[in-house]
Amino acid sequence: TDAEGRLILCDALTYAERMVAAGINTATVTPHIGAPYFDVAVGEVRGRTQELQSALDQAAIPLRLIPGGELHPDGAASLAPAELELVAQGPPGRRWVLAEVPFKGVDAEFVSVIRSIGARGFGAVIGHPERARGVIHDGGMRHLLSLLREGAVFQVNTGSLLGHHGPEAQEAARRMIRSRSAY
Repeated sequence: TDAEGRLILCDALTYAERMVAAGINTATVTPHIGAPYFDVAVGEVRGRTQELQSALDQAAIPLRLIPGGELHPDGAASLAPAELELVAQGPPGRRWVLAEVPFKGVDAEFVSVIRSIGARGFGAVIGHPERARGVIHDGGMRHLLSLLREGAVFQVNTGSLLGHHGPEAQEAARRMIRSRSAY
């Protein structure tokens, strides 16, 4: 509804003000793309980012937004290179996309999805791999390390390091940081 939309915009502006107050002047938006529980079409990201940028400009909030996305494994494999380009970051010839790790656990199917992204000419930043079930004790790390050796990089959440996602995620995050396999 319109009221819900205004509330969401108000929340976004408040959050943007906090980011600016913390010294951030540029942010990449990362809506979930291809997730069964979010209805975000990859072709809408740029326009929606521009709409929010206009609202920021009107509110005199000096935050520059860059369109992006976090690719859900269920939808990432079916995206064409042109669709990946809509949410990719980095300079020409060195483009990357943010890929969401499956919380149910990292398996050969996820590895295949990430490799298919690479085959389409994009690097992968794997978001919050420490939050995947069984990443330490059920072989998930073995799969992740194979992707790391092939050029993927890992992004660990601060909340995981602080224990907000449970002891397994905290332990995995700390191991990844200590081993210099994550950022």
